[in-house]
Amino acid sequence: MQSNDYFEVEERGDVTIVRILLGKILDERDIQSMGRQLFNLVEVQRASRVLLDFAAVTFLSSCFLGKLYTLEKKVKKIGAKLVLCRISPEMSEVFDITRLNRFFDIRITEEEGLGALAS
Repeated sequence: MQSNDYFEVEERGDVTIVRILLGKILDERDIQSMGRQLFNLVEVQRASRVLLDFAAVTFLSSCFLGKLYTLEKKVKKIGAKLVLCRISPEMSEVFDITRLNRFFDIRITEEEGLGALAS
């Protein structure tokens, strides 16, 4: 398992679980660094099944939503799969309002997310 200020990363079989550690994702420098690390995971490390766990996140900026959108496009481009999980009800509203709930595969629990990546 790897970790840094932003993520805890666990490899479980062919699934890469990325647990976000920041509660509030607001700072532009943090967002840029997080984006680079997530893009690197897909483009350089070639993670083909990524589960992004939002359990610790209570707030995020629209800029980070943009990074997630770009990440999903990069994932699809290489034929990989991204699933988001454990998004709080408050954060879920953000995805609903922006209609990103239709763009991302969002699961309630980590187990459901892992199941979605197995299929």
